[in-house]
Amino acid sequence: MALYSDWQRPSYVLTRTFKVGTAATTVTFDERAAKKTGIRVDDTTATRGSSAVWISVPGGGLAGFAGSGADKVYVTPFS
Repeated sequence: MALYSDWQRPSYVLTRTFKVGTAATTVTFDERAAKKTGIRVDDTTATRGSSAVWISVPGGGLAGFAGSGADKVYVTPFS
């Protein structure tokens, strides 16, 4: 999993499934596979004030976050 955010640019949470073996391997993350995040509400006049995504680890620790304010945030779908 890769998470990054650059000031005044879109933020990304990118995932890729791969196998850990005995030989070195290169894992490539593709921004083009990411989907824009959003929250849909019934009120058509509502606007988003801020957004962020984060990665948490077991025990509630925070591994990192991306996005703030009006930043666009994109995430690769995963489960």
